[in-house]
Amino acid sequence: MNWRLLCLMPVLLCAGCATKDASTHEPFRSCVGQTVALDGPMLLTERCGYLFGCNGVVSLRPVRYGLVEPGRSQSHHIFSELPPGHRIKIDAVREEDVGDTYEVVVYGRTNFPATGKEVTFAYDYSGLPPLPWEPR
Repeated sequence: MNWRLLCLMPVLLCAGCATKDASTHEPFRSCVGQTVALDGPMLLTERCGYLFGCNGVVSLRPVRYGLVEPGRSQSHHIFSELPPGHRIKIDAVREEDVGDTYEVVVYGRTNFPATGKEVTFAYDYSGLPPLPWEPR
């Protein structure tokens, strides 16, 4: 294969990729930059990029884990459960448009329960309230 084509491959693959800040939109405006407590249990699961298929949370930004509700985890590899009251920091919210896929992704950080080490995560917001840190 021609080396020039190899250099252009990432550009061609992301030609349909777009991302924009959604941090100022409701319901995220008041929580970006804040540390919040989860209202119910959540799971840290695998995270995937758009270019490689897997069963995890999909995001454009590089993060270590996906964050999902227990009912949505049937095909995700689960690394840890976060109990109600567990604290997470919300760093950013992005609208991500890749090809025919549109997602609103919440990016943040938390401490991994088993080690206390800080890790990054992506949460795919489905648009249905409440958010994991809002009262249910």
